[in-house]
Amino acid sequence: MVLEVLFGESNCTKTEHKAWKITPAECPLRKNGKRALYNLEIWKSSGDIKVQKVRDVKPHEKIVINS
Repeated sequence: MVLEVLFGESNCTKTEHKAWKITPAECPLRKNGKRALYNLEIWKSSGDIKVQKVRDVKPHEKIVINS
């Protein structure tokens, strides 16, 4: 399975919020924060995860989701 994931800097710190409580309402993205697109390849049989950076994403750039 391959997931395409967008990571971005928020205004939250690791000590303030647990991972399962991170939401756009609780931790909004920084206005000009760094963002990047990654591919995560997950191997079900071994549980291995391969992470590969695809590219940086500009703060003003819109991401289109194709389903």
